Amino acid sequence: NDIRDITRAELFEYFIYHKLEIEDNRLDKYKRDLIKRVLEKLALIMEIYQTNIITKDELMTFFDELDSNLISLLQQFSLEMFYDKSLIKDNGDTVEFDNTEFQEYLAAKEITRFGNIEQTIFELSVDSELREIFPSWFNTLTFLLELDISILKPILNFGSHNKEQYIQDEGYHRFLTRINVQKLKKEDRIKIFEEVLDYYQNILHWIEWDIARNLSYYFDISLEEKLQKYFNKRKFMSDDEKFVQLGNLSKIIGFLFDNKVFSESQKSYWKKKLIKLAIDRNDNGVLQRYAISSLGKLKDDSIINKVSSSWEGDTLVKDVFLRFCTSVNPNHKTSIKYFVEGTKIQSIYARLGIYGVSKKDSIKRLLQYFIDDELFAYAFLDNESVFKNRDDEIIKNIKGVWDNGIKAKLEILLQKIFESKLNYEAESSRFIKSIALLLKENNKQYIFKLLKQVSMSDKLKDNIFSLKSIYASMLEADQVKDFVKKISQFKNGERMAFWILQDIKFSKRKDRESIYNEGRKYIPEQYAVTEKYWEEQKNKPSEELQLYNEFIKKFNLKAKEFRSDVFNYYLSNSDVIDKHLLTSEKEDFIRLITNIVFDKFNPGNQKLTIDGQTDRDKTHSTHEWIPIFGDCIKVAQKLQLNVSKYRKKIINYIPFSYYEHLEAIFELVQNILPHEIEELLCVYKKKTSDLWKLMPNSLIKAVRNY
Repeated sequence: NDIRDITRAELFEYFIYHKLEIEDNRLDKYKRDLIKRVLEKLALIMEIYQTNIITKDELMTFFDELDSNLISLLQQFSLEMFYDKSLIKDNGDTVEFDNTEFQEYLAAKEITRFGNIEQTIFELSVDSELREIFPSWFNTLTFLLELDISILKPILNFGSHNKEQYIQDEGYHRFLTRINVQKLKKEDRIKIFEEVLDYYQNILHWIEWDIARNLSYYFDISLEEKLQKYFNKRKFMSDDEKFVQLGNLSKIIGFLFDNKVFSESQKSYWKKKLIKLAIDRNDNGVLQRYAISSLGKLKDDSIINKVSSSWEGDTLVKDVFLRFCTSVNPNHKTSIKYFVEGTKIQSIYARLGIYGVSKKDSIKRLLQYFIDDELFAYAFLDNESVFKNRDDEIIKNIKGVWDNGIKAKLEILLQKIFESKLNYEAESSRFIKSIALLLKENNKQYIFKLLKQVSMSDKLKDNIFSLKSIYASMLEADQVKDFVKKISQFKNGERMAFWILQDIKFSKRKDRESIYNEGRKYIPEQYAVTEKYWEEQKNKPSEELQLYNEFIKKFNLKAKEFRSDVFNYYLSNSDVIDKHLLTSEKEDFIRLITNIVFDKFNPGNQKLTIDGQTDRDKTHSTHEWIPIFGDCIKVAQKLQLNVSKYRKKIINYIPFSYYEHLEAIFELVQNILPHEIEELLCVYKKKTSDLWKLMPNSLIKAVRNY
């Protein structure tokens, strides 16, 4: 009657039988049942051996050991037909189930046929030495509990008796909190909730997101007092105890808000408690983040101002606060204020919050920030390439609430932007161009209004060339005559007019040729001079040859001279350069890398000084050849050079490495020997310079790789 009452086990029972029916409608129900029994036995054997794939020899051994009824059935099929008509996938020399969860469900079904299920479970799924459940069995046990919930009590008792041992791990807790709650008695739900929560609270371990979410479904309102005791605790043994215990509960309470288990008065109580934690001044940050996230579940924008002081926290707290504002009410005055502040520190969540600003007054407030706050406008435009066409959402929201007040603010915004030092960023901005087109959409003659603004502003006159792309996006064929006449009144106006028409010619506009040719009538001299130059350029080397020639100029192997950007230049243009590079030139380039750079320079001898640091970046100084060596590593990877002679030096570059360097190093040096990493480890042991703390994650990635 209700899809929410269907268990996973019931779904898999349906899927498996339905798939067997699809495989061959000619099989009667008796034969399908027998095939299913064979599959159940096979699945259990594979679970016992903790494998998802077996060889065909192993499968034949399994068939030999089946009882006579099942063997007689199998004799009616060829092996190929068995693969074809069952849930088994033929991989050539090996076989496996079509789906791993099919195997786990069928294994669970087979266990239910045993006489003493409880004893069978512990014999098969528990490591007798460690006294813990094999992790590979948790999913099978979940199916088993859905088939027979009475098995839960002995498993719970087993876990309770092993509290001091390793059974209490996240895998075990994920297993416990995936049981179908509808099948559990209240006392069992409470026991699971308390057992899992107490474990994390006692060992002071942060509870994982999915476990907290699942655990919330086991909550009973009678447990609220247990939660309150932690929040009313006056003395904690340590800061860690306070942060972890209250942080874990803050996370769970957020999911309880989702589940709507609290009355209004209870909700108000927890809201006050979480607000207090959200604005708590401590250096931990995690507690504040969890509290803010959970408050977001209430969708109550009266909380925004009450927790806004959390903005004084670290970068991660700021990000969570921005996500909270976006979730609760992005149109709130305070939300917009912090979206602006977040944009200045390059938080991605600030930009995502701005996309949610959609109400008329809120849009006007946001536009006013663009007008008044140059730092915000700069940070927004500077990161535009990261978000690409996502900024179209802002334009869509502006269109949705359009009025004369918004139009006036957009006109002021464009003027202010192009009057300021941001005119260079604005010139190539898709967002700024979209604003101009929006103004044109509501007033086809806006292009002339913008010309009038230029005529009345000395700053716009100075920056008029930055407006070139804006004019090129708006100009129509029937406006060319008046446009050329008006813009020609400014200094170098005719040249400016031609450049705009030229931009249109090389744009993707469908009407580009008609607009460009219309301009020929009014500034023929400009057309004649430029088009003559274009004709002459046809006889010059192609752009590809120019790139290649520029590359060759950048190094002279005989003189042992090279430009520092030669390797980066090659990496950026290798597709073109390789087409024209002679074999002798390529050999010279390789010798430049090996004989000059790799032979003469060792990153392991270099030190580094961190000159400054922000939340997101470090400025530093080191030997000028460090970036050159890094580029050479990437070139060596691209050209697949034999660098065995330089392995140790390349390994020594790891502390300086960004992602693309590490990728190259791991490919060039696929295994390491102890003596090759001595100098590398000294960086982190002796700490003779700041190099060890430049990018510690690079060492961690190297450890993982090797």
